[in-house]
Formats: sequence, C-alpha cells, structure tokens
Amino acid sequence: MGPTDFFLLRLDWEVLKPILRVPHFQGMLWSALFRHAYNPWLKNGESFHHTGLVLEPADFGVAEYAPGDRIALGLLVPVPEAERLFQVLSGLDQAPGIHGQFAPGHTVRLRHITCRFSGAPWPGPNTQPLGLADLRPLVEHYRQEEELKLWFHAPLRLTKPPHCKNGGRYCGPTFFQEHPLADAHLTRALGLEAGVTLVREACHGLWLDTAYGRGTQKIIGGFCGVLTMRRPASDTDLLRLITASFSGIGKNRGFGLGVFNLEKRDHLLDLVPLIKQRPLLSALLDCDGLGTTLETLFDEDIWLDGITSVDLHLAGNSTLDNLCAAVQEGRYRPGEGTMSHDDEADGREGGIPFGEGVDRLLQKRAVALLAPGINPFLSESCFAFRKGFGRPRALTTLRAAIASGYRYGITAEIDTLFGAVDRPRLWSLLRTLFPREPLLDLLACWLAPKPGEQGLPRNNPLSPILSNLYLEAFETRLQRRGLKLIRYASTMVVLCRKPLPAGRLQTWIAEALKPLKLTLAENKTQTIHPGRELVFLGRPIINGHGGERCNQPDVVRC
Repeated sequence: MGPTDFFLLRLDWEVLKPILRVPHFQGMLWSALFRHAYNPWLKNGESFHHTGLVLEPADFGVAEYAPGDRIALGLLVPVPEAERLFQVLSGLDQAPGIHGQFAPGHTVRLRHITCRFSGAPWPGPNTQPLGLADLRPLVEHYRQEEELKLWFHAPLRLTKPPHCKNGGRYCGPTFFQEHPLADAHLTRALGLEAGVTLVREACHGLWLDTAYGRGTQKIIGGFCGVLTMRRPASDTDLLRLITASFSGIGKNRGFGLGVFNLEKRDHLLDLVPLIKQRPLLSALLDCDGLGTTLETLFDEDIWLDGITSVDLHLAGNSTLDNLCAAVQEGRYRPGEGTMSHDDEADGREGGIPFGEGVDRLLQKRAVALLAPGINPFLSESCFAFRKGFGRPRALTTLRAAIASGYRYGITAEIDTLFGAVDRPRLWSLLRTLFPREPLLDLLACWLAPKPGEQGLPRNNPLSPILSNLYLEAFETRLQRRGLKLIRYASTMVVLCRKPLPAGRLQTWIAEALKPLKLTLAENKTQTIHPGRELVFLGRPIINGHGGERCNQPDVVRC
C-alpha cells in the first residue's frame, strides 16, 4: 500500500443519552469505541494498531452532550482496510462489550458516513481514495511559501530525545522554542530527508494531559499548538510533510495523537469540512443560558451607555430572542444598533441599544463557555478567575508552601498585564484550543483594541481568563526551575527552599516574562525571608500562619 492510498471519511453521530465529563481532546474515547468494536474482527496476533486507522475528532473543548446533539469524527482508512471497516460499522450498534462514554447503540448512534474527498456517501460508486496525484496541487502551492505552520489541535507526543532528562514533558512548548535538538527530533518524526528549521519565535503552544482508561486511569499528554518551520527545499519532503499531516506523527497515533493540519490544506483539496457540530457560538445564543447569565449581573451596574442590568430584565425575553437573532443574522455589532423589546413603559424609544450592557452580557456568557476548554491547560499556580481556586485557596497554598520549607523568595507584580498581551500569540493559543469555532470571530470584535491601545481591553469580562491562558507559558518556565509560584492576576509570590544570590529570582522571572513581551512592575518587588511577615492579597502571613483577615474585593491590578 502506498503512503497516500487512503479514504478520508466523515462519520456523523447522534447523541442518544447525556454524555458528561467529556475531556478536551476526545481521541481516547473514540479509540476505545473502535478498539472494542474491532476485537471480534481481528485475526490471531493482530491488534487495532495494525488496521492503520487514524482518528481526527472535530470537537474540542465540549464538556458535555445532550440527547439529539450531533458529533462529527474524521477517519483516515487505508484502502486495504476499507472492506473490514464497513463490516465493523454495519454491526456497530450490536457490537458486544462496548462501554464508556461513547457507546454505540447506548449513548451514540452512527447516522451517516461521507467520503470527504468526493462528498458522496461511503461506501459507494462515487467514493474514491486520496492518491498521490491528488496531493500534487498541494506541493505546488506550498512550494511558493517561505514558512509553513503545522497546527496540532490533537496532542503531539514524540519519543524522548537523546540525552534529555527523564520526565513526561520533554517535548513540550519550551522544547520546540529553545532546545538545540528540536529541529533534528522533528525531522525524524516527520520522516524528512533534509533537516527541519523551526522558526522558534513563532512556535506557540500548551501541554495537555488527558486521563483515559477504566478503573485506574492513566494520563497521557502532549504538545498542542502551532509549529512554524521553513519550507522544505525538495518536493519529496513537501509530499512527505503533507502525507504526515493526515496520518499523524509521533507516539499513540491510535488515539488520534500527532495529527496536524496545514493552512489551506482542506480548502485546496476541496474536502468536506469537519464542522464542529456543537459550536460554542450555538450555546452562546441560547436564551435560557443568556437568562441565567443575566441573573449574575449586579443590579447596580450602570454602563457607559446608560443601560443597567435592570433594564435588560425589564425588556423581557423577547429582547434576548432578538439579540440571538441579530447575532445569527450578522446584524449585531458591538456597541452599535438597537433591538426591540416588549415593554415601552420605561420610556425608552427604539428598544435597547447594542451597547456596553448587551456586550457585557454576551461576553460573560462566553467566559462561562470558554472556561471548561481553557482550564485544563492552566497550571496549578494560577488562582484568579478560576472555579474552585480563588483567594482562599491561593492563601492556603502559600501557607502550605512555607510550612513545607519554601521560606525564601519574593513578591512581585506584572506591569500592565492586559495592555502588554501579544495578540497574535494569544490568538494562536485560542485557535489551537478551539479549532473550527465561530465564536472566535465574535471574540475578535470584542477584543479589538481602540486607537492608541494594545493588548486586551481593560474592564472586559474576557480579559482575565484569556490572560490566564496567556501566562501559562510563564508559569511553566518558573516551575521547571523547581520554584513554588502562587499567582493571582498580576500579583505573585515566588518561593524557593534555599537563599539565592541577590537578584537571581528577579532575573529568572524577567527571563520567563520576556518571550511574552511582559515585564515586572518597578518598585513592586519585595524580598521574603524566614520569620518575617509578608503580605499577599491583603493578608499578612508569617511562617505560614495568617494574620487578621483583610476583606478586599477581587480587583485586577493591571
């Protein structure tokens, strides 16, 4: 079988029962489904790995499904495996011993199979595999590019490079940004003849750990993000790179790990898209969900346009219906236009304007939807604006760290955090976490800086959670040095077990912030010594014991 002789399929599933606690990356769930379904069809000594199937989930960051929801799954099928796959899928709902969250005939049902290359139902006379000649136009196109971006929405898990220390994250984001072996290691994984040259400053990503298995769960992790590389010089290497984007690279490809995309690849091949069947934008435009979010807005809030949350309550449910329709039809523009409402008793003619109040309602709803997809990527050092974390847990963690021997360090503050965020880098992270997500178009409008401004807008509900995502790389760099970090918004405590030379910690923090184009605030750094009082989040702490409680509101100092 040649390396390009395969079918590209799209499998559309219907959800039959509620499915909860779905991980950000669903590859392990789909792999379990196919492994169990294939068991009766495997020959002696044969494993699921020998089938050559490659999974490509379309949904990322969807935490749960309701009955009637649809799920799309991409599947690469080598031509020799096609007949057996059809037999497996034909009896899928009756397959014995299938358990787990995605269980055919119980929680999900296969509805349609489409050939992504021809657009015809599969199998059928009009379906055809992808062949070598079909990839030639891609070679011609990418030959004109100086740089290529490899988007890893599914985690990339490479083998441990030679002479690297043991540990599960040896090929994380910092490996591709800094390690001298990164180019050669990626070259081997891609199977290229000539060496890869990474554009390291344009390699951004995160590390994702995913639990899988029944009973005693296992954890498997990998790099998610974008790797930017110089274009391979030869057409042969270009063709190998394109083929690898479909089949995946690295370890655990049976889980769908290591599959990546090249920009414009699917468009140039005119493939049937893997559309996210339950986009976050649809959940945003749910009137019940917006109504729940509206209840969380403070009654005393008065926005710059004069609208209050009370006004939105009095406007009635039709206001939310009209707002959802305006967004769907493209009539909504942040801060512009009006929408009608039922009750004109408040004297407001022409309806409620699309102003700050309406924007804030949508933005707070967006935060609630984005958080389940972002939080799994955040480190344990981040405590602000996260469910289950917050000030009390930050203080408890600080006391425990001091009690366990972390008695030296500094308190510090990041200077103008929101205003200094590098938007292209942040956008790369969002595109990684939420591929094929139309909600990102709305985010681009909400987060657009005003003339003379940069970074993220202040007083925007989205800015805190996005800044947490942006700072994950900073926190990881410090943790790799064995430091204990407790960060709340722009304020942080960095601790170590032994005293360090003067200025060493400040230097390490500055080095970790530099790639993010951030700096420490001047005159906001204080040294921590054993037995001396330190103040964090308005609370005095000595040797791990808190002083009197200081009730201060959660204010972002950026």
